Amino acid sequence: KGSYEEFPPTIVDFAIRDRRWMQGNLQHLRLLGAPGLHWASRLHLLIGASAFLTSPAWLLLIGVTIALAFFGQEQAVRDVTPPGVLWLTIALLFGAKIMGMIWIVADRERRREFGGIRAVLKSVAVDIPLAMLMAPVTMVNQTRALVGLLVGREAGWSTQAREAQEMRMCDILPSLKEHIVLGLLFASVAFFDPITAIWLSPLTIGLLTSPWLVARTASTQGARRSSQRSLFRVPEPTITDAGREKRLLT
Repeated sequence: KGSYEEFPPTIVDFAIRDRRWMQGNLQHLRLLGAPGLHWASRLHLLIGASAFLTSPAWLLLIGVTIALAFFGQEQAVRDVTPPGVLWLTIALLFGAKIMGMIWIVADRERRREFGGIRAVLKSVAVDIPLAMLMAPVTMVNQTRALVGLLVGREAGWSTQAREAQEMRMCDILPSLKEHIVLGLLFASVAFFDPITAIWLSPLTIGLLTSPWLVARTASTQGARRSSQRSLFRVPEPTITDAGREKRLLT
């Protein structure tokens, strides 16, 4: 009673919760061989754990691509990244956003609750570049968390922060050393393979601007300005009588 779960108010708090969830989901791998589990349950546990392995796999793929480019194997880079992979990646990254936007604008009442079609389109236009900047930051956070768990550092179970808090860039920088170093490494690719560097540029920009991104998204003043411009407006959550009855039955 009285318990609730909200999205963490800052990227730092999100990373702390993500590491805790990673530890829990990876522990589920021990249950895959347990007797009596339905195959669907085993698949569910495997998918939950593998979700946190995609970031290290992505970083490994980027590292292999950079190594191939460094040793002059540009053709090999093109062979491992056929056009179909690019279009599939775009569909996976933006398909859910587009379907969500269509779902909102297709109904007049939903459009009103989300601030109108203009507010929805503006929010999507801002969300896409922010998501692109955030993706490499999450990649490094999850990879660092996985390495920490492998060497025996427990994630712990501290109380989640629920209130917004201002963060200064000078306080953030020490915890983003890996992000900055990796961003500089990606930027250095331009010296021996400009084409690969262009492909890496969204990741490079996201990593090098990560201190600004963390501080900016934690700013309460920025949140107020976004609200005034009807950005990221969502309806207030409500629990109907039918919802209460369903919760009691379950």
